[in-house]
Amino acid sequence: MPGLHPREIDCLRRIARGEIDAGGPCTDEVLRRLAGLGFIEQVPTLCLPLEMPRAALHLTPAGRAALEPD
Repeated sequence: MPGLHPREIDCLRRIARGEIDAGGPCTDEVLRRLAGLGFIEQVPTLCLPLEMPRAALHLTPAGRAALEPD
């Protein structure tokens, strides 16, 4: 498994808690890297007519494993 930077681990923890906010450790660059590693995925949320589609971030099994203590 590739080594993760502390900022990436913090971002994974925040996603696991459902705490995605602007200005935190989950920058676009960090999210792209975590998605590229297969640790997170975007899951569509309920879309009502005339609303912008939305997606939530969830940890994949690999992402959960990355947070488990060694």
